[in-house]
Amino acid sequence: MRTVLTLILAAVCVVGYAQKKPKINQALSALEKGELAEAKSIIDAAIAHEKTMNDPKTWFYRGQIYASLDTTSGEPGAMEESLKAFDKAMELDPEQKATSSVDYNTGQIVNIDSKRQGYYAFYYGKAVAEYNAENFESAADNFTTSFYIMPSDTNAILNAAYSYQAAGVTKKAEESYVS
Repeated sequence: MRTVLTLILAAVCVVGYAQKKPKINQALSALEKGELAEAKSIIDAAIAHEKTMNDPKTWFYRGQIYASLDTTSGEPGAMEESLKAFDKAMELDPEQKATSSVDYNTGQIVNIDSKRQGYYAFYYGKAVAEYNAENFESAADNFTTSFYIMPSDTNAILNAAYSYQAAGVTKKAEESYVS
């Protein structure tokens, strides 16, 4: 009898531990420390967990983590995952109440829009630097990426077209002009 109770108690503990809610704030802390593999592991578990899968912060943090994976290591597919995550966070929190905070170091509001804008600015800045260095095709690719991140900025795709034209890549220039 005692053995049976001990086994039941052990099983309850194991099941309880297995159902533990992922701590999405730990993912953000890992991101801030530059521990991207750990951040990714935590946030990937969180989007699959029933208690955090519909939390806009889960998706907002996922967007930030995957954007970092893209910009720091160029992980394949990270940009697409980042943008999907930001879109899902916006879907779950259209007024950005749950995903907004103030950065007390800068006094700026941090939310989905500001993170997406920063992500866009990263690629746009790279594009300008490449253009100034006369690496026109690389500049065009980065302008195109910035347009992909923020399609409302038609300057990015127009600059991509100019850059492709300067690089002599006429077909891509034409495609960019009509985008």
